[in-house]
Amino acid sequence: MTSNPARGSAAVVVVGDDTIVGNALALLLRSAEYDVVFLTEPFWEMPGSLDGTQLLVLAPPLSAHKRRAILVFMERELAKRSVPVLELVSG
Repeated sequence: MTSNPARGSAAVVVVGDDTIVGNALALLLRSAEYDVVFLTEPFWEMPGSLDGTQLLVLAPPLSAHKRRAILVFMERELAKRSVPVLELVSG
């Protein structure tokens, strides 16, 4: 499920390019009763899109361009709020 940022904040945000992987991770986390949203759009261009986020999950596969943009955003914005980031990789 691709989220609508206007929907509100989520405790866990899953970001990725592959909707199957992202939705599977979101469903697994929801089954453990986490408030989860899956984003495919560039959230770093939407002010306040991660307000209330307690964990950011980078799901594989993630394009190099999107990964770089997320890392720059994290350095600038997330570090101020101490939001942990979990990057999952495939290998």
